[in-house]
Amino acid sequence: MALSHGCRCTGRRSTSDAWPLTHREGIGLLDLVGFQRSRLFRDVLLGLALIPVSLVFIFAGTAAAGWIVYGAPAPPYFLGGLAPPAALYGVLVWPSSGGSPSR
Repeated sequence: MALSHGCRCTGRRSTSDAWPLTHREGIGLLDLVGFQRSRLFRDVLLGLALIPVSLVFIFAGTAAAGWIVYGAPAPPYFLGGLAPPAALYGVLVWPSSGGSPSR
């Protein structure tokens, strides 16, 4: 599994050809994730604008789940029950693993 992830990161083809669709079109993996310098400012602004919108949905979901389970809206938990190492793992390691511990 590590070999196929390494091939995906470098854009090189493995023996199983993990990216057949990009290979058929004649592009590499880096062509899919590359950026254009002229669009960088706009993309950063869009990303920053999406953070508050996402937080609204997260906080609403937390309140709704608390209401369903406990009968009263639950306040948002800002690293409530997590120790600092667990919080760092959740922010730094979990997203890079694809969000699944079995990968």
